[in-house]
Amino acid sequence: MWRAFAFWDLAGEYVGAFQGDDMSKLGRGRRVINALNELEQFTAARSSSEEMAINVITGVSVTAVVGGDDDESGMLFLRFPGGESFEVIGDRYLDLQIVEHNRYVDEGAGDSEGRRSKMASQLGEHLRRNHDLD
Repeated sequence: MWRAFAFWDLAGEYVGAFQGDDMSKLGRGRRVINALNELEQFTAARSSSEEMAINVITGVSVTAVVGGDDDESGMLFLRFPGGESFEVIGDRYLDLQIVEHNRYVDEGAGDSEGRRSKMASQLGEHLRRNHDLD
């Protein structure tokens, strides 16, 4: 499958893209980051030639632990706002973020019928109306 990813730096400037049909040429950590960037709560970015995923809810920036393109460890480096940082197993982190993505989709202010979805939808309508965001 052919894929393309565009990257922006932290100031919002476009800095490049990855295009290709063989994602396996990337190290496992970088492939996990590409997968994270397809989830609702992440956006792609690039800083000093380092591809990353930024969680727009928490502000956490996620980068691959440096090991070269042939690195299959899949370890990720998480940097939290305020300076705290540590390494995590990329596959497990991706699994947790998939659950969060599904929770957002299922319980968010979308077209779902659930009680939480209705409450989120009503709150969203209220905030948009009160802050002239319609």
